[in-house]
Amino acid sequence: MLGDITLAEPNALIGFAGPRVIKETIQCDLPSGFQSAEFQANHGFVDRIVAREDLRSELGLLLRLHTKVAERQQESELDSGASALEIATEDIVTNDTSDTKDEIAAEDIITNDTSDTKDKIAGEDIIKKPTPYERVMLARDPKRKKPAAILQELCTDIVELRGDRCGGDDPALRGGLARLNGRPITYIYIEKGSNLNSQIYHNFGMPEPEGYRKAARLMEQAERFSRPILALIDTPGAYPGVGAEERGQGEAIAANLSLMSRLSVPLISVISGEAGSGGALALACADRLYMLENAVYTILSPEGFATILWKDGKRAEEAADVMKLTAADMLEYGVCDRIFPDSLTGLKEQLSADLDNPDIVRQERYEMRMFI
Repeated sequence: MLGDITLAEPNALIGFAGPRVIKETIQCDLPSGFQSAEFQANHGFVDRIVAREDLRSELGLLLRLHTKVAERQQESELDSGASALEIATEDIVTNDTSDTKDEIAAEDIITNDTSDTKDKIAGEDIIKKPTPYERVMLARDPKRKKPAAILQELCTDIVELRGDRCGGDDPALRGGLARLNGRPITYIYIEKGSNLNSQIYHNFGMPEPEGYRKAARLMEQAERFSRPILALIDTPGAYPGVGAEERGQGEAIAANLSLMSRLSVPLISVISGEAGSGGALALACADRLYMLENAVYTILSPEGFATILWKDGKRAEEAADVMKLTAADMLEYGVCDRIFPDSLTGLKEQLSADLDNPDIVRQERYEMRMFI
């Protein structure tokens, strides 16, 4: 049970004391499925349940995801070629697509010292600039591309790992191993769900303490194996319920901030939709922070802000105007490093370039140790 990754066959019996011993010793009835592999997975102690006939291929994939960088080069060339073809054939919505593509090819990167180009996003002119509150609504749109779909576009060989090893597995926060242009990485993302049932299952993208502890476990594992980390953030915030507080929500978030400040591997975070308060910050203490054009980063919701400031939650639109929560605002203040279009154009290439840059782990993150 102390392995970096724990696999179990279906219905395997995993436990400390046998069911009959437990019944006899403490005179209690045990729940159905008690100590089964499925039971342990749901309680955070098993990563994956794998049928025996699939173990060979599963182990092979996991071992390949732990290979050294040298073995990824050929795969990287093949993958980057396919990626270039995809980018070349993607339509970019502007008045003159050919000119825009030329700008992107020339790497017209927006950084925080280009204040006069704040309204340009990775080479694309914004024809109609949405208001801050309209961007909040776009970030919350249930039809917006989810982190899971973004991960599928960016990576191959995606293997999910489950559990915090402390008693839980939070479906709102997911993570595991994958390849980005052939390079093994650790990924972490927040899942909101796509329909009412899945939204309820994923707690509307509000992670519990178990989710943040699972993220910490995966980041520590990435550190041991020298794997870079990619975090995709889309959350209204950490779950603030009574149970979450009882199980240490604040401690879990604080522990993640401390851990991220100490990592020696590259950590890149991408805000794809909402990024609410400490629940987002717990995955955003990164070497590079990128945002999609209609993403927002907030201390709290505009509704909450309006309630506190004016005691009127209906003034949320007015609150959004003064909160400075858009990607352009974050770029201007130096919080994010670059903005990408919602189409993801240029994002994969930027991530690949970052991971090939030995200087990406920057001093600012280490300096956080003084404050955490």
